[in-house]
Amino acid sequence: MGHHKTTNSRPQLCDWQFKKSVLRALYGVHGDKPLVAVVLSGNGVTGNAVDLCYDSLRKWRDGSRPTGVPSTQFWEALRSDFSLSVGPTRLWTCSILEFVELLKGDPNISAAVDELIHNSPVTLDGDTRTALENRFTPKPATTLLNDYQVRGYLRMNVSGPQTGVKQGHVQHAQFYMQPEAAHAWVALVDSQNYHMYLDCLLSLKELAQSNLFADALRGDSYNAAVTLGGGGSPEKDWILATSLAAGRNSAEAVDYVINDISPFMIDLSATALIGRLHKGNLADRIQLRLDWCDFLWLDYHWTRDPTWKSVVWAILGGTIGNVEDERQFFRSIRHPSKVGDLLIVGMDTIGDETLESFEKRMETQYVCKELDALLRTSVPDPNPDCNSAPKSVAVEVVGGPNNPHSQVSGSWSVVFKREHESGVNPTILATSTRYILDDFVSFARSFGWECLGSFSAQGESTFRQLLLRRAE
Repeated sequence: MGHHKTTNSRPQLCDWQFKKSVLRALYGVHGDKPLVAVVLSGNGVTGNAVDLCYDSLRKWRDGSRPTGVPSTQFWEALRSDFSLSVGPTRLWTCSILEFVELLKGDPNISAAVDELIHNSPVTLDGDTRTALENRFTPKPATTLLNDYQVRGYLRMNVSGPQTGVKQGHVQHAQFYMQPEAAHAWVALVDSQNYHMYLDCLLSLKELAQSNLFADALRGDSYNAAVTLGGGGSPEKDWILATSLAAGRNSAEAVDYVINDISPFMIDLSATALIGRLHKGNLADRIQLRLDWCDFLWLDYHWTRDPTWKSVVWAILGGTIGNVEDERQFFRSIRHPSKVGDLLIVGMDTIGDETLESFEKRMETQYVCKELDALLRTSVPDPNPDCNSAPKSVAVEVVGGPNNPHSQVSGSWSVVFKREHESGVNPTILATSTRYILDDFVSFARSFGWECLGSFSAQGESTFRQLLLRRAE
């Protein structure tokens, strides 16, 4: 696909998909609405105006004319944010080559161009790609991480999904040990169709902006945060890191650690967050550190930084529901945590519903082509040389006292199975557990963590963020 050129006298939008890819990388966001929100916030535009601009942006196509008030606010905000002398019309009519040239003053433009060249869902034509490579000589995004402290404590041989397929059960740690899965995850959250992810963001914002969280952080003792299994969600990192930094009275920087077993998911989050921290002039307030290890074995290969006073630990996005032995998680975190530390646990819960209504809710929740693509394309066929092509991905609910996918009483687990032809046994691709809130609180208390409160997105969302404090 080449860049579009105006063929008549009326100004027209040009190379919008390419420009959007560059802007997402520069601002460190996934999805159109987060991009609109962060761009407009720089000019103090919030609330309903963001929704109106997002509704307008969804209609933008090459050749269209984004000239209404909401559209103009977006381009004006960009012009102001990058201190550009050109008018807003120039920004949406110019080619992608001129666009990135205008933004060349941003320290992360090379990384953003690299993202456009290698990871954009739309393809640059050969001449444009060559011109960008020659002009910006972009380096791989992973080299950005050289400026940050990376602690690699992965002292075990972690296999990829192929091993799990052969065993008939792909473990969560195996699933993201390949770049294809990380890219498929980005496509899923970018689509805005995965509603549990959106509920996670909204409920995390509720917690971060609450008086309860502010009171828990009172004083300057909390100088570090660690997200466990936190790769792949830079928007959640941004919410948590900025709320922690904003609540401090001293100028001392906060250590923010992204932990994950997958280097691809770490890279995805870190490169986005690096750009956003620099853009928001927060790089000196939030010290990003990267931790490559399995959070279920922190007691085996993890050492708490001696400069940390109190720590906010977090396992977000429903990741706790992918852990099939929650006891192992609490045993693992007990080693590096101390009395007084906080722990945020994001989870989907079981409401006042029957098993039948719960099954229907799960079927609706997972009707999403991007999620289906993640499950289908990220896990190889168990025997591609025989006639055993995958038929479909089935969703099954398992509950009761003999639930093999959870150790918390009353929980129900959603099991994704890929069925095959020719009599090949189904492959378990993933499991995701939902909890009765009070039962999980009791379970956490048995490991010394007391619940301070829970938060949910507005409306009828069943997704919750638990705020816990280690009491003993």
